[in-house]
Amino acid sequence: MNTGLLECTPDWPGISILELPHSPTSILTASLIRAFSFECRQFFKELEGLGVTIGDFQAVEEELSVLPGKYSPTCKGGIWFAAIPSIHNGDLVDRVRNSSPEVVIEMGCLGPHIVVGCVALRDNGAGKGELKRMYVESSFRGGGVGRLLLDAAERGAKERGYRMLVLDTLRRLPSALSLYKRNGFKETGPYCHNPIEDAVFLQKEFEGVI
Repeated sequence: MNTGLLECTPDWPGISILELPHSPTSILTASLIRAFSFECRQFFKELEGLGVTIGDFQAVEEELSVLPGKYSPTCKGGIWFAAIPSIHNGDLVDRVRNSSPEVVIEMGCLGPHIVVGCVALRDNGAGKGELKRMYVESSFRGGGVGRLLLDAAERGAKERGYRMLVLDTLRRLPSALSLYKRNGFKETGPYCHNPIEDAVFLQKEFEGVI
């Protein structure tokens, strides 16, 4: 697990990227899974505000009830989190003061941190990893947090031996679509069931991975 502070942009220094531990008995595992469930539900609420209820075609409640499930490192999956110190300077303190307790992670001598984003990885078969549940809290968008999460998930996918990543998103989420395309993802044909009319399917092949 990486708990080092990574410089994101001048707007968001000190972002920590955390990885769900391989050991289910790790002191951080339970709290990170709670944070992931909370962030996913925030994501689903935002989608509902855009007229999209993914529970109509994805078993999201079942997924959240068995976490980490297919996202477990033992299944070639993974979950990564972006977190900030709960005690920081100026604007950051104001943004986290009313955070839900589900997203507060105790990190020993580093103190409590607040999860502000996440992304997950699962096996899609035939050497392909699938990115799921990419989400960044609205107050922290536009500062490179999504890029850090995406970079961490890509490194994790390569470590697990995947030769490419696939994902689906929506054209009504232009910032997400732009992030993926800036980072080398290209549009492709459907690889999974998604009945939403503006669904977009993307993939990225890793060079040098057989």
